[in-house]
Amino acid sequence: MITDALTLFSNNQTVTGTNTTVVGTDKIDLGVARDPFSGEDLTAAFTVGTAFAGATSVDCQVVQSANSDLSSGTVVGATGPILLAALTANARFAVTPKRLNETSLGRYLGVQYVIVGSGSAGTMRAELVKDYDDRAYYSSGFSVS
Repeated sequence: MITDALTLFSNNQTVTGTNTTVVGTDKIDLGVARDPFSGEDLTAAFTVGTAFAGATSVDCQVVQSANSDLSSGTVVGATGPILLAALTANARFAVTPKRLNETSLGRYLGVQYVIVGSGSAGTMRAELVKDYDDRAYYSSGFSVS
């Protein structure tokens, strides 16, 4: 999985609050309204940094909006509600938005996190990647006997 700083939506962003939506700190400006998913599949990769606490669930969503603050955005892909027990450190989730053939959704692409309950701790990293790799990697250089 190749990552790029220009496709980073959140970098260890604090995602807390009570029954609220937290918008990612960065967005991609597409220049004009277009469907960014009309070519090859792109995946929004979400990684938990600090484990979540207090919230019932968090839904990680990819949004496209005509507004640079991503307000009034259209959800183009979502993980669905992820329960607190699964929001542990280094947990990974992915969303591959479908091709919409729709150019009226806006020029800005980003993410938002919909928190249900009272989230008191938790951070997320979100980025857009071409080849999502969900394999676990482990340290090397030792033997098990």
